[in-house]
Amino acid sequence: MADRPLPPIPKIDDPILFLDVYTHKSIRETKNQDYGDTQRLSILGGKVFNFTVANVLFFERPMIPADEMTEKLRDLTSDTQIQAWVDSYKLKDRLLYTQEFAERINEADETRFFFYSYIGAVYMRSGVTPIQNWITRLINPDAEPVPLFNPPSPTRQLGGASTSRSPPPPGTVPPPLPQTTPTGAPTSLGILARLNQTASQRNLQVTYPAERCGEPHSPQWTVQCVVNGETMGSGIGKSQKIAKEVAAQEAWAALGWS
Repeated sequence: MADRPLPPIPKIDDPILFLDVYTHKSIRETKNQDYGDTQRLSILGGKVFNFTVANVLFFERPMIPADEMTEKLRDLTSDTQIQAWVDSYKLKDRLLYTQEFAERINEADETRFFFYSYIGAVYMRSGVTPIQNWITRLINPDAEPVPLFNPPSPTRQLGGASTSRSPPPPGTVPPPLPQTTPTGAPTSLGILARLNQTASQRNLQVTYPAERCGEPHSPQWTVQCVVNGETMGSGIGKSQKIAKEVAAQEAWAALGWS
């Protein structure tokens, strides 16, 4: 990967969004009615980046074993690798910041924050496809673009006509309720009610902040599952309902409930 030219990085196709990403918070805090601020973009970008890297590794052929996939995922999302990519693309060359912050601007947490914000901005305006194609070429320059949201996926299960597809990966969905199994409904449909019920029993507050982007005829929803003020899951879907259920699935797994 280091001996070959880097693939072109996706551009932020919005001058205002580009300026916000490249203006450090030491100069000014951004607030935009469309996407909020760079902190929100960084949260979104981090989720998109980590999912995309995992998706590329999952569809790598010959198929790699789980332990190797875990190790590669850790290496490719590490501070060291992110710093190397940021440096190679000279992404920070145009970043605006105050002189007082110059000594901290290249710290690992600042670099990761900027990188995630950049990814989040690209996703906001161009979707996941250019990010997926770019990361595929970064990991393996000779690879063909891998499938996006390939089954088994909660989004595809909820939106599709068939209910006989394989369930999501183990650990993301609790045991199905007895009432849902005979009807043939996907098990992910029960996760939202089950998570809310369990949270209520444990005196935890659950909220689902949602954000819509994309064209009116083809919207894209991003929903977070926030438990007692902490984001535990995030979902992306063509409807708010689908994204909310995916976020609940991810939160259930993160909380380790059974």
